[in-house]
Amino acid sequence: MTSLGPGPLAAGHDLDGIPPGTTPRRSIVVCATPGLRSGPLTAALERCGAGVPIEYFDIDAVATPLVRRWQVMNLDEYVAALHLHRSTPDGVFGVVLQWAHLRRLHRQVAGVMQLTAVRTLPIIAAIAPSAQFVFVRDEAIDTQAVRLAMARAASGTTPSPRDVAAQLTLIEATEHSWLRWFDDAGVAPVLLTLGDGPAFDPPLAHLAAMLDLQPPSTQPQTEQPQPALSPAEQHVLRRFRADRADGVLEIERLAAG
Repeated sequence: MTSLGPGPLAAGHDLDGIPPGTTPRRSIVVCATPGLRSGPLTAALERCGAGVPIEYFDIDAVATPLVRRWQVMNLDEYVAALHLHRSTPDGVFGVVLQWAHLRRLHRQVAGVMQLTAVRTLPIIAAIAPSAQFVFVRDEAIDTQAVRLAMARAASGTTPSPRDVAAQLTLIEATEHSWLRWFDDAGVAPVLLTLGDGPAFDPPLAHLAAMLDLQPPSTQPQTEQPQPALSPAEQHVLRRFRADRADGVLEIERLAAG
């Protein structure tokens, strides 16, 4: 689940860049995996004119408050409101899409039929017209698994190395699902890898060139960089890496099998 403050959901982030009843000229679809630290990337995309790309189809954290604020009644109205309020004046709309979001949209539109590229491409075309796909991965996938395990742990508990291993398996399976979907759909996404540092790389000008966007004319305000992991998360990561190095997780896996 996305963790967002009021910022990206607030009216101050509504762009109202295109006339009501029209659709974006093009879309940037960031295909992500659970626990990805996508904030630096989405902030960079926003500065390059890719709209306000967040996980608009995260029902609880994003869609529900926006549906309430925009007073829409169904999926069609929500998508129309997204296009109206979150497209730039030159018609660019951005969205971060998790595999689980695509599966939920497919079930809502197509029912229980098998998810295939042929069935999902029209769904994506409806929510993100003329889409350019970006597939983003975390350079240190075990840190991503730690963030995900911490986010899903019960309140007041610390995830075990086994919990982290389970989330790592989920992330790898989700990456595989996206890559297979790209292949089946005949899509060649722009590939980006997020480093483990607090700053976003590559430079904004390079990112804009890759996606045919306009690089920002001004430098961003200097902000205090946020570490990739909190001290508590770093402790969990050290435990996970130690157990994996000692073969404890593999022994547990074989015993469970």
